[in-house]
Amino acid sequence: DILSKISFGSMCFALIIGAVIILGSMWKARRPVYAEESA
Repeated sequence: DILSKISFGSMCFALIIGAVIILGSMWKARRPVYAEESA
């Protein structure tokens, strides 16, 4: 039971980190585009 909880927690942790990295890269890629359009 403890091992299943640990594996589930690590899986969720990895998914959250992956989502943060993807969203962060997308946001950084979109920032210059918005800056050029507004300028």
